[in-house]
Amino acid sequence: MDNSNFMVNEKYTLKQVQEKLMLLLLEFDRICKKNNIRYSLDGGTLLGAVRHDGFIPWDDDADVVMLRKDYKRFIRACKKDLNHDLFVMETTKSCKSYSFNFGKLKLKNTIWVEYCSENVKEHKGLYIDIFPLDNTCKWSIKLQHKLSYFWEVVRWKKIGREFETKHPKIVNLMSKILPLKLVNFNAELAMRMFNIFPTRNVCKICHYGKGKEPHSRKYYTDTIKHKFEDCEFFIPMEYETWLTRRYGDWKKLPPLEHQKPGHSILRIEL
Repeated sequence: MDNSNFMVNEKYTLKQVQEKLMLLLLEFDRICKKNNIRYSLDGGTLLGAVRHDGFIPWDDDADVVMLRKDYKRFIRACKKDLNHDLFVMETTKSCKSYSFNFGKLKLKNTIWVEYCSENVKEHKGLYIDIFPLDNTCKWSIKLQHKLSYFWEVVRWKKIGREFETKHPKIVNLMSKILPLKLVNFNAELAMRMFNIFPTRNVCKICHYGKGKEPHSRKYYTDTIKHKFEDCEFFIPMEYETWLTRRYGDWKKLPPLEHQKPGHSILRIEL
């Protein structure tokens, strides 16, 4: 599929979006290299690297992942090393109204407004997702996910993000009686409750979507460089095993009707 003429709206092509995402990936990689921080491409971005040597042709986002200790080091490094004229790094600690349990590196002077987030008072720039990985056990992972997601939804209620939940009454109650700092603390506690123990597996407890299965820690400590567009980024050394666990027959392209961007966008300015 040639994405060069695929229009994400009446003004911009998907290729233009991906070119801006590359700026974010390069800045992320630059900071990690400067501070000896380990990371890996993740999800569809990892799949794109291996299967397409770059973006999946119809993809409109980019994901990276790192162990929690490296994630914390990256957040600290951004304070001194990030090009603050062009980029902004947002987390719940840097932005009072920030939505998620993971961070986003955003490109200034761009606008990328998705459905459900138009009323949230956070930076609306195009972004890449930066996911921390936390320790987990087979018997605890479902509980950790449910708790972290519950507190994320309570946060959404407090900051004005649209959402659906099976427990609206308790979400409404918690959002009324608890301050935002305590909501964020509870979400962090759910994600990080096993980080003091040397577990074999880690997981994106922070993530509310797909890819919530635990993975061996070695995928994120044993990495190699791989071509991505005209650059190179880090991916797991055992990437074929990772991709097969995550996607099954990942070498096979999905049906044409599924080859389309994954986000519903209200407004774009690049």
